[in-house]
Amino acid sequence: MASGVLSILLATYLVFDGIVEVIVALTLEGHPGRGWLFTSGLLSMGLGGLMFMQTPFSGVYAIGVLLGLKLVVVGLASLSLGTTPLAYMKHTSPD
Repeated sequence: MASGVLSILLATYLVFDGIVEVIVALTLEGHPGRGWLFTSGLLSMGLGGLMFMQTPFSGVYAIGVLLGLKLVVVGLASLSLGTTPLAYMKHTSPD
């Protein structure tokens, strides 16, 4: 029972998080990490949809695999967005 409730909560989170990430990625025109953020959003919405379709059958194993995949992609998006100010500073320094 607890696994089912956790699956529904995680699926809802993934869908809404994916929607927000896609919207933010569409507003970040010209930023290098935009593609990773957009990909992360699409992946989140897809994983949330998969979990909703398999709600009674998605157990702890599915939660761990899907959440782990989501965290890897979010980490890549964060790294690519985090290096943007550094690259900007290197190109605009007066050296």
